[in-house]
Amino acid sequence: MRFVHVADVHLDTSFAGRSEPVRRRLREASREAFRRAVELASESRRTGAGLACVAISVSGLDGPVPVGIAKAILARARASDITGRIGPASFAILASGIGQE
Repeated sequence: MRFVHVADVHLDTSFAGRSEPVRRRLREASREAFRRAVELASESRRTGAGLACVAISVSGLDGPVPVGIAKAILARARASDITGRIGPASFAILASGIGQE
């Protein structure tokens, strides 16, 4: 499982302010996370398995709080889940095999 920060992608900032090797790793990780999300959605549609997307925003909190939330999400996510940081204090989880319960 990989935890990816994608805010720079959707804001089109190309991970400004980071060194080229770090920007390259972030771009690769973002592309891989997107590829996995597409595969998961396609598989879910093909098999009829449920698919859930959960977004969590804790805006207004800074410092160690978002880091603690990220660690809690990672600790509880399944290996098949896709987790990501989508903003400074916003997170998302894409999970397959989820029923309507």
